Amino acid sequence: LPVDASTADQATLVGILALVALVGAVAVARWPRLATRPLRALLPAGRFRETLLGFVDRVVRGLTALGDPRHAIPVFAWSVVIWLVNAAAFWIAFRAFDIAVPFTGALILQGALMVGIAVPSSPGYAGVFEAAIKVSLVSLFGVPPDVALAYAITYHVLTFIPITLLGVTSLLTTGLTFRGAREAAR
Repeated sequence: LPVDASTADQATLVGILALVALVGAVAVARWPRLATRPLRALLPAGRFRETLLGFVDRVVRGLTALGDPRHAIPVFAWSVVIWLVNAAAFWIAFRAFDIAVPFTGALILQGALMVGIAVPSSPGYAGVFEAAIKVSLVSLFGVPPDVALAYAITYHVLTFIPITLLGVTSLLTTGLTFRGAREAAR
């Protein structure tokens, strides 16, 4: 099923907006006053302004790694690699379910899934993960609902199990305990 022009246009717009946001984040990381100066100029002094400035300051501090190209370039490169590999996994699974969605559709699905699981939900995103994939496949690509749901459940289970096993293996090999983690967090 080909992606229609309006879906492709929307995906292009989202991609452009993401690129603009990335450029904005890099600019704020290099010149932090870009984020705070307009707020100081536009908002009246008071509790709301100080709370908002505190929040923005914490976000800016979180972006400081992007201000140094020695850190930003590897972060960006690894992000691209990880997203492409993950999208390839979605695309390969499309083939297994005979879902005729192109690789670009896998990228779109992955982005929609990230937005979907950003909503607070159950552990392991159970239910929300499947719903985000099903809604995306049905509404954006015209995949039959039963096929979309089967795909979502299968993909989630087949990726959740290895990740969980790797986490347990890491927990056992590092000697970390839940008690030790709680104490370290204090």
